[in-house]
Amino acid sequence: TSPDEPAIQFAASHDYNGFASRELAHRREAGYPPYTTLARVILRGESYEEVHETAKVLSKLLRTSEAAESHPRIRILGPAPAPIARLRGQHRFHLQIAAPDVQTIASLWSETLRTFEPQADVEFTVDIDPLDMR
Repeated sequence: TSPDEPAIQFAASHDYNGFASRELAHRREAGYPPYTTLARVILRGESYEEVHETAKVLSKLLRTSEAAESHPRIRILGPAPAPIARLRGQHRFHLQIAAPDVQTIASLWSETLRTFEPQADVEFTVDIDPLDMR
């Protein structure tokens, strides 16, 4: 981080309002919270192949769902190895879903779960508006 970074400049001058205004404008433009709801789906299991394949199947189901195809503001990213790709002996992949609100994510997820059949040894969790992406 450089001293010329705007965040550093705002902090040095104790300009919270200036920082917040700039950060919120960037978040609106990029489609990040609080202007969008994010959901992170983390899949994990002992077999790399099973976790990866399950993540690909889930991604395809999400992308081809009626909810996703009918709503232009839904974005699905991934799957990709999680930043911490292996934890406690388990391989980890993740997907990110961005939508205008939590209700849209809930309807997308509900529709997807009707046909999603994960491998028996693959677990998954969903984190709404995650605080970190590790």
